[in-house]
Amino acid sequence: MDRLDNEKVIRSDNVLILCYQCNATKRDRTLQEFLDYCRTVTRKFHSHFEYPHEVHL
Repeated sequence: MDRLDNEKVIRSDNVLILCYQCNATKRDRTLQEFLDYCRTVTRKFHSHFEYPHEVHL
């Protein structure tokens, strides 16, 4: 669980369930900042989502 607003206490209306990686990515971002970050990543790698290619590590 992670708080939506880190300035508020943990209550049912201020938490969401995140996997470890998402929680680590969210860090101290607000929910809106986290969603904006996710949209940025999605836009950056849009072609990989629609047209899968070989993964180059």
